[in-house]
Amino acid sequence: MFIMTLAQFLAEATPQEEPEFKFMFDLDSLRIVEGTKDLIQRVDTLNDNIKHFFEVTGKLYYYLTNPKVLVWWLWGGVVKHSFWICLFICLFSTIAFIIGWKKGKKVAASSIFIYLVIQMFSTALK
Repeated sequence: MFIMTLAQFLAEATPQEEPEFKFMFDLDSLRIVEGTKDLIQRVDTLNDNIKHFFEVTGKLYYYLTNPKVLVWWLWGGVVKHSFWICLFICLFSTIAFIIGWKKGKKVAASSIFIYLVIQMFSTALK
């Protein structure tokens, strides 16, 4: 029978081990700075990380304050990848049309038309 009483369920249950309590900071893995070379290496690593952070933040700020540049960058990606995207959409919709999906014919034609429109706008905006 599929219905199990609470007593049967508790009798079959196996006790689970409680997880070991861990501090937020693992004090065993902390080590004291060993000499000036180690200190210099750690400061250099910190400096590189901070430099990378501010470079990325600067690029983000540039694109947020100059949306025209961001739009041109996104449009370049659309133009660059539109051929393969439209090609795969056209191929899969053609296969779907052959299998029996009636809208596949319209999707294939629309995919070709959208690719042509993207290329026309790309050529006109250069």
